[in-house]
Formats: sequence, structure tokens, C-alpha cells
Amino acid sequence: MLNKQIAYELQVGETTVKAHVSEILRKLNVYSRTQAVIEVSKLDNAELFRDQAGFGADLKVHCHRNLPPSAR
Repeated sequence: MLNKQIAYELQVGETTVKAHVSEILRKLNVYSRTQAVIEVSKLDNAELFRDQAGFGADLKVHCHRNLPPSAR
């Protein structure tokens, strides 16, 4: 997905999307979305959803506008 498409879907600015994508890539220590997918696919679910001190906590989406109340 393009940053512009993500921004539209989440109802945020494209600059906001770019900042978050850059931060995710930095935390994964990769330089492209393709590399990020490869690295994340190597992780098991336990690693993806660690507690507040872990990696998963840093990747939570903070925009709840498009989620149903039961998913918030």
C-alpha cells in the first residue's frame, strides 16, 4: 500500500504515515517494507505481542476511529 492510501484509510496525514513507517523500519533495523515483512515473518506470535516493555507494544496503532468499539 502506498503512504497516501494508508493515510486515506486511517484519516491521517501522509506525513504522519511516513513518520510511523520510518519508525517501524528503524525499530526492525531494516531499510525497506520488503525487508520488514521478511523480518516480521521470522518472528513467532509471542514475539509480536510482548508486554509493554517489548517490541509489539511499540507498534500498536493509536488511531481507533476506524475500529468497531469491540476492537478498541
